[in-house]
Amino acid sequence: MNPHGDDSAHRTAPGADPESPVAALADLEAWKARKTYPSPLLAGGPVFGIARERASGGWELQPYFSGLAPQDARDS
Repeated sequence: MNPHGDDSAHRTAPGADPESPVAALADLEAWKARKTYPSPLLAGGPVFGIARERASGGWELQPYFSGLAPQDARDS
């Protein structure tokens, strides 16, 4: 709180408002769309495994995972 008793400046994040109505609408839609995605905190950590290139093209993931670090996948 500042000496004048107004702490409203601490309630908002610093930033610029969108410059056009289209940008404002895009910002609003992006804010609403974030609710459809799960929280990245609930997804767990990264999983590293092995993929092999197919002779016919593309990649195939192997059915096992090696560890929690990229080095573990490379060493297996």
